[in-house]
Amino acid sequence: DIPNLARLGTVGGRAFNDQAFRFDGVVDGRDGELRIDDATVSLANSDAAGSLVYRRGEPPFIEIDITSDRLSFAPLLVEAAAPKKEAPKPPADGRVIPDLAVPFDLLQKFDAHLSLSVRELSRRDLLLRNVVLDAGIENGALALNDLALHARAGFLRGRGSLEPADGVGRASLELLADELAFGLTPTNRALQTTMKLNVNLGSTGNDLRTLAGNATGVALFETGGGTVANNRVMSFFYGGFIDEILTTVNPFLKSQPTTDFECMILPIRITDGKLTSTPATLIRTDKLNLTIDPEIDLKSEKLDVSIQSTPRRRLSISAAELLNPYIKITGTMARPALAMDEEGVLISGGAAVATGGLSVLAKAAWDRLSRSGDPCKSARDEAAKALGDSFPDIEPLPMLPPMPLDGPAAGPQDSQQ
Repeated sequence: DIPNLARLGTVGGRAFNDQAFRFDGVVDGRDGELRIDDATVSLANSDAAGSLVYRRGEPPFIEIDITSDRLSFAPLLVEAAAPKKEAPKPPADGRVIPDLAVPFDLLQKFDAHLSLSVRELSRRDLLLRNVVLDAGIENGALALNDLALHARAGFLRGRGSLEPADGVGRASLELLADELAFGLTPTNRALQTTMKLNVNLGSTGNDLRTLAGNATGVALFETGGGTVANNRVMSFFYGGFIDEILTTVNPFLKSQPTTDFECMILPIRITDGKLTSTPATLIRTDKLNLTIDPEIDLKSEKLDVSIQSTPRRRLSISAAELLNPYIKITGTMARPALAMDEEGVLISGGAAVATGGLSVLAKAAWDRLSRSGDPCKSARDEAAKALGDSFPDIEPLPMLPPMPLDGPAAGPQDSQQ
């Protein structure tokens, strides 16, 4: 029982923060087994209860069971000055996806089971409610049996697996989210922008790069309306290259700090590492419809992305502003580039069609969405029709009242999932 950790001294020259710590439990070790039963732990405003079992064997076994009303993550030590951030360096081997090995050897060294249930988990502006995690390791295979949580709005639920599979690793991931909003960005404190997510992916391989290159499955990402900083409108998909893309589509966007958008619909199908959009990605802003046809080879990381932009209304944007209704992106994920023709001229307008910059199917999909009275609904319906049979079969969580940062907090009646 430590009323004030700050009185303990320092670690590496840094003092503990002023907060109380208390542990109470029964620790018993005998016959090759260590147990901690009836344990309760509190640190500042956090509390937890549970048990731990460690059993010797080949392999050893660990079981942890934790329940908590509130986990509030705050620094244990007084924060030091933040180090100066360095500009990101380009990948040494020219690849974005690392060849990071899956630690199958480590998974073979022990069996384990983790059960976690937290009513409220917070860190600064992040707030998660009714967090459930059930996972285990057995015979070198990792199983995520259930991951469930409510954010400030909506929910996320998922499951997955990672197993050696006779020397050729096998992985799967399923995710379902609805009306999800974390409220972490300054433009979304009131939770007006929420997302829906359906992910069902599988792959084989012993490292991350091979797993990506062998991936097969679908993913559908949808958001409602809202306001975002211009360097984030499409950065979900194209990273730091977005500024060049946006200012190529419309140079006047560079002087506008934010963009109001109505929807973003990103339907993805991956077949043996080949990523395409089915039928097309749609971003609808207050002025433009951006329809995007991406083709990405996750094995080679080569890109072939076509973008068509059309004004929503004839008077919403001037002809002088919309300089490039068609653009094409080639290169690799690490080094994307705007496509040029043989004379070094940007492929745009009729030149894009003449040089094959736009596929016939993509052009038909874009024209169909442009003519629709409700492009967001049309894109969403077409995506669900094309991918819906492959969505994960996950039971959704019940909806809870949203908790915006500038709104009232929900009461303690939130049900435990």
